[in-house]
Amino acid sequence: MGFASYRGKKTMPRGLIQVTPKMLSRPGPPGIPASYSHGLAWRDLLFISGQVAYGPDGKVIRGGVAEQTRQALENMKKICEEGGTSIRNVVKVTVYMTDIGDFAEMNRVYKGYFDIPPTRTTVEVSSLVKTGGAKGLVVEIEGIAVIPRSSRKRSSD
Repeated sequence: MGFASYRGKKTMPRGLIQVTPKMLSRPGPPGIPASYSHGLAWRDLLFISGQVAYGPDGKVIRGGVAEQTRQALENMKKICEEGGTSIRNVVKVTVYMTDIGDFAEMNRVYKGYFDIPPTRTTVEVSSLVKTGGAKGLVVEIEGIAVIPRSSRKRSSD
C-alpha cells in the first residue's frame, strides 16, 4: 500500500489541516494504468474505483450480467477488506451497465451482498473499459464505504 498524490503533493488540502489519503493497489490485469487506484481511504471513507469482472487470474470471467455482477462485487468486497471495512459498510454505489434491460438480473445478485441496501444510481452506458484487452464487459460498479472507527489507521501509518 502506498500514498496517492494530489496535484503533485502527498497531501490533500482541507482548510488548514493536511490530510494524507491512503491508496490501495491490488495486482490487476495487464494494461491497467499505473495511476489507477482500486481504493482510496480518506478519513473515515473508502472510495472504491469502478470494479469489473476481472477474476483472480486478471482475465474477464465468462458469463453474463449475473456472473459479472458477482465478480465485480467480490472485487469490491476484497478492496473493502483491505481498506479496513466491509462491503456491508458501503453507503453509495453507482452501477454502469451496457444494457439496462439486464437490470433485474443484476439486481438479484446485487441484493445478496447488502443487509441494508446502499444508495444507488444505475446508468446505461454504450461501453465499458477495454483496458488490457478486456472484451465483453457488461457491468461496472463503484462505491463509497465507511471505515469503522475501530479499523481506522492513522494517516501517518
